Amino acid sequence: MAEIPSLTEAYTVIILLAPGFLTFRLFTWRASYEFVFSNLQITLWSLISSVIVFVPFAALWQFKSITDLENQVLQYDVIGSYFILATVIGIGTGELVRRKWRKNVSSGSVWANFAFVNSGDWVDVYTIEGNVYRGWIKQMSTFETHQRELELREPELLIEDGKKWKSIGDSMIFTEKDIARIVLVK
Repeated sequence: MAEIPSLTEAYTVIILLAPGFLTFRLFTWRASYEFVFSNLQITLWSLISSVIVFVPFAALWQFKSITDLENQVLQYDVIGSYFILATVIGIGTGELVRRKWRKNVSSGSVWANFAFVNSGDWVDVYTIEGNVYRGWIKQMSTFETHQRELELREPELLIEDGKKWKSIGDSMIFTEKDIARIVLVK
């Protein structure tokens, strides 16, 4: 008959796995990876990260087996150093990847980055229907989970075969579903 694991054994398993999740999240943040990972992908990459962090950690504390970790799992200096190592590895490798291979990639979505950099600038908004509007960006919503919106002030519509601009009010709101592209007017 199998015996029930002790509380210390369960805590040891959690301590073995938790730094991998921290490392993976810090890596993706520093390396500017904004991919949407499935829960399975996050779990698998975090488990791989746990192994990557555990190897130097075990060497640092000279653990020969999991039992050595289990015996010291409640010591704050051991656990603290484990999470510090996980943080250093996550940020360090993420920073290395960002500086070496992803120099021109900024963190966050394209929509959010455009909003923060160009608020107040004049833009041409090309809609899905084929119309072109010009105005200055009053505000943009940058929600990742909700519909994004762009508010143009002093909007003008391009008419007469693209030769004349017609004022169409004080402000106009576009949703991301309406917009084909946004072009800065310099």
